[in-house]
Amino acid sequence: MNKVFKVVWNAATQTWVAVSELQRVKGKTKSKSLANPVLMAISAVGVGATMIGGVSAAVHVNDTASNYVLAADGTGSSIPAYIIQGVNVTGTVPPNYGHLTVYGTDISLGSQFTPAWSALVGNNISATGADKILYGNNISSDSFAQSPAVAIGRNLTLTGAAAMSDDQTGYNSAGESVLIGHDLSGRANNVLVGTNLTTTEATTVVVGILSETQGARTTAFGYVAKALGAGATALGTSVTAASQGDVAIGDNSNTTGSGYGKVAIGYATTASGQESTAVGRLANATATYATALGSYSCATAVQSVAIGTVARANGENGAALGAYNTVNADRGTAVGSNNQISTGSNRSTSVGTQNNIYNWSPNSTAVGNSLNIFGESNTLLGSNASAMYVSNSVGIGTNINAGSSSVIAMGHNTNATGSQSIAIGCSTTASGINSIAFGSDANAIEMGSVAIAAHATATGRETIAIGLGANATHTTNLADIEGGFVADATGDEQGDLVPSIAIGAHSNATSSNAIAIGTNSNATGNRAIGLGAGTNATGNRSIALGWLTVTEGNRSSAVGASASVTGDYASAVGTGATVSGTSAGAFGAYSNVMGNNTYVLGSNISVATEGSVVLGNNSAASTATNVTTATVNGVTYTGFVGNANIAAGDYVSIGAAGEERQIKNVAPGDISANSTDAINGSQLYLVAAEAARHSVVAAGANISSVTTSTATNGATVYTVNAIDTNTQASVSSDDGSVTISQSTNSNGTTNYDLSFTDNDTVTSVSYGVLTILQVQQMHQSM
Repeated sequence: MNKVFKVVWNAATQTWVAVSELQRVKGKTKSKSLANPVLMAISAVGVGATMIGGVSAAVHVNDTASNYVLAADGTGSSIPAYIIQGVNVTGTVPPNYGHLTVYGTDISLGSQFTPAWSALVGNNISATGADKILYGNNISSDSFAQSPAVAIGRNLTLTGAAAMSDDQTGYNSAGESVLIGHDLSGRANNVLVGTNLTTTEATTVVVGILSETQGARTTAFGYVAKALGAGATALGTSVTAASQGDVAIGDNSNTTGSGYGKVAIGYATTASGQESTAVGRLANATATYATALGSYSCATAVQSVAIGTVARANGENGAALGAYNTVNADRGTAVGSNNQISTGSNRSTSVGTQNNIYNWSPNSTAVGNSLNIFGESNTLLGSNASAMYVSNSVGIGTNINAGSSSVIAMGHNTNATGSQSIAIGCSTTASGINSIAFGSDANAIEMGSVAIAAHATATGRETIAIGLGANATHTTNLADIEGGFVADATGDEQGDLVPSIAIGAHSNATSSNAIAIGTNSNATGNRAIGLGAGTNATGNRSIALGWLTVTEGNRSSAVGASASVTGDYASAVGTGATVSGTSAGAFGAYSNVMGNNTYVLGSNISVATEGSVVLGNNSAASTATNVTTATVNGVTYTGFVGNANIAAGDYVSIGAAGEERQIKNVAPGDISANSTDAINGSQLYLVAAEAARHSVVAAGANISSVTTSTATNGATVYTVNAIDTNTQASVSSDDGSVTISQSTNSNGTTNYDLSFTDNDTVTSVSYGVLTILQVQQMHQSM
């Protein structure tokens, strides 16, 4: 600013005067003396007031004197007060105008000058119009400057505007302006402050050096600041607000491109997309509606948002919120720091730190830290987790590996690597297709396997292990599998794989299709089933059901606490029942069968013979005998049937000595020579009733007498005494049940035939005396 003059208020004269800025004002409150030139100007006002009376004509100030003072105070005239002092002041003060101060040299009042409320101070000044303040050297105001104007400085040109400083030019055809600086160009209602400033439209503000505005309502403030669109604002050094409504604030900040409404704030910040915003050092928003906030942040896609240091949002509608986040996918969102969402991973989200969603992994979500996803529609929550080269998988926890598609892995150090598998727990693994592992250290290894509970293991295809330490393992060396399975006793199984199931703490199902259910249960035989705590089914296709129940034999079964079967094809049912024989069975508590093909029904029975049957509690075993003959009362019976191949165990026992039992409800058995049926009580009753009828021997015509006696077996002996031994005779009982006939043999001996209808027996007959040695009823021979 010019340091020579200033305008101050003189309290003594009640007027504004121009004085040197090197001097102080003398007034009522100040007592400092002024320099002579200023004192002379102030005195001239007083002199003019006394020397020149008010006149009604215009004052012509073209006196050629080298120095003069012309003053009027308006007394008795319509001309207001004015003061003109200087050298070579030309022009005319029109009538009825005043309040004019002119001080300097080579001052020209133009023909259209209406100098009311004006002040012209300096050298080489040309003024036209009213309400002017021209202060300095080489100042001009043309005829278009009809509005109030101010020009302060040197080499100034004012066209309806104000200029304050050296080499200013202002232009205003309709309004008021303020220009401060030099080499300025502006229009209506401008404010230009600085050096080498340019404005082309009205209502602008330019402050600085080499700054420029183009468009109304613009503001440029700084060094080489440019506001080039209507309503634009540029603040700083080498700043450009290129379009309508743009804002550029900060050194080397720029808005570029034709889009409007851009904002760039910070050092070397750029906003080039329409209505984009870049805030921060070297922030860059290059796409429409993009927003970049933070040092080195960058938003390059439509409606993208990057907030944070070195945040990058390069996908449409993408958002990188946090330091060093990068979003290269459309509609991707990264919140936190150091997250990466790569190209093609559209609609993916990462929240946390150091997460990576790699190329072409759309619809994925990573929440936590150090998470890695490569594949579509994956979700990770936690830390140090990965879902790589998979899709539709979920991992939740720490050190998680969702290693196949459509899996769920939850916990710590958990792995789900089989397709569509589920692993939940600490150090849990589900590696088989469609497998499930649930619990700490649970492992489901093969297809369709299930391991549930801590340390449970299902290593066979479609095996199930449930319980603490349960183990369901498919055996690969199977020599005895039937039903179409191909096996090699020396190698791996060649046929179809079959599942096993283990449910319960420390249960084990280690063979094909084996089932172990219960704490410490074991099913190690092929297709074996162990149900109950401590059960062991080691035989192939065996069943152990109970507590501490054991089946070691193939195709055997044991049911009951501590029941045990070691023989093949055997069964033990009942607490403590044991069977060691093959194809045997014990059905009852604490019964024991040691023989093959032996069965017992009842408690506390022990049988070692083979092929036996023992029935009833506490019944005793025995030994079968092979009976081919029987002698009763001296009579030997033979011809029995059903006695071939009788073994020692071929018996049925239904009691014991002192604890015999009856057999009830027996149907009548067949009575024939070859029958081996049992005879019931009704059949024996009829035999006994028939035998109770006594045989009668009566003397005939040739019989002298018949005598009776009792045999040692209790049978009745009839003696017939014949009258004539040479005569044939026949004797019969009254009811015809006994008939004796006589005949002579060829050798002359007599033959007597004795027949009975009631099964009496005659063993011998002597000549002359007929003796029946034995007659025995049927029930005595049974």
